[in-house]
Amino acid sequence: MLTKTRKRVATGGTATTEDTSQPGGPGMMAELAVDAGAEDPGTALGAVNALKVLLAQLEAEQVDRARRLGWSWQEIANRLGVTKQTVHRKYAARDAVLTALRTRRERGVPPA
Repeated sequence: MLTKTRKRVATGGTATTEDTSQPGGPGMMAELAVDAGAEDPGTALGAVNALKVLLAQLEAEQVDRARRLGWSWQEIANRLGVTKQTVHRKYAARDAVLTALRTRRERGVPPA
């Protein structure tokens, strides 16, 4: 059964600090994995959707971290099992924005 937190995540919402499970945390992911195998299709499909959302967030965060650490697009693509073009197309714009923001912060320029 989906808790309020997981219902929010499953429908594209976000969790609040009052929620008992950290979004994307091991406990929440374990509960979602159990719910994904539920007999009730509504529960299972909601959990599958929430897992997809969490997985996309985790992937984006790790790609960002890898780029900050100097990984090439090819190294990231190899680890994700996709082509360099695929990972670059998916994350290059985000990478450029985050790099620009970090540069501004390092120069002491206030956010626009």
